Amino acid sequence: MIGLGIAVIIINGLLDALPGYATDQTYRQFSILLGTFYSVTAITSLWATLTIAYRIHSSTRNFNKRKHAYTYIIDIIIQSASVYSALMLAQAICFFASHGKDTNPTLDLASEYLTALGVVSSVS
Repeated sequence: MIGLGIAVIIINGLLDALPGYATDQTYRQFSILLGTFYSVTAITSLWATLTIAYRIHSSTRNFNKRKHAYTYIIDIIIQSASVYSALMLAQAICFFASHGKDTNPTLDLASEYLTALGVVSSVS
């Protein structure tokens, strides 16, 4: 995942800095790379969340009173991760659906909106 993030940063810099590098094909490849990055981010978030929830559940399995206290915590963790992961998957779909430099303005707007929601959900 770190390698994908570094590749996104480098290619985005090349697209901005080198005018000859920014072709329709490189924009399409960049969209696929971004879609892959957001998909991997969502899957990693879900996997980590489920692992944490399982660990909390398994460590409190024998304690009835503690189990009820931790059930609330598990719900909060899973709900927050599901919102974040859903946003990341929706954004990945937007990037996979884009077709190069000249994309649908509605798709671009949806992607920007999802980016803003993803930032807000990851901060709060």
